Amino acid sequence: MSIISKETLVTASALFLSGTDISAEPQWRLGVNIGSYHIESTGEFKEFNPGAFISVTYGDENRLQYGFQFGGYSNSYGNRTTYALGFVNYRIKKYEGAELLIGGFSGLFEYANLVSYAESAGIPTVGDMVYIAGPTLTYRLENGIDLTLGYIPFRGKQTNGILTLQTSILWGGAGY
Repeated sequence: MSIISKETLVTASALFLSGTDISAEPQWRLGVNIGSYHIESTGEFKEFNPGAFISVTYGDENRLQYGFQFGGYSNSYGNRTTYALGFVNYRIKKYEGAELLIGGFSGLFEYANLVSYAESAGIPTVGDMVYIAGPTLTYRLENGIDLTLGYIPFRGKQTNGILTLQTSILWGGAGY
């Protein structure tokens, strides 16, 4: 049984989208999911997690940036995972030709094998999708390439958190 209803998620998504400044020119990015590292792991995980995603960012010329990402990857259990998430980034430092951003993500990830555990731990689920959120650190180059390190604060029987790595390139819209 899901802790959060589909109707609640749809309503929350609609409210979030309604707050989006649709007059801002979006920045589109194409990216690849690279891998993960399971902190203090006692289990056997596949830490090369190839996949792809598309994202759209609003406010890329501002300190505060936000957007959405949709994609899929081969997860640490060797299964396919699709996901949809929202994110927020805040530029903390601008360098000559680059910028450093801190932020966070929140979304639904397909992990059919974790639904029972998630529900017993009080984590929201929708069907085979599990709610996951965490902080990120992004280093973005002026040429449109970025590298993002994410952290999933998941404490389970076999890990004490997960670091994720992905990279993307500017595909269209407003530039850096």
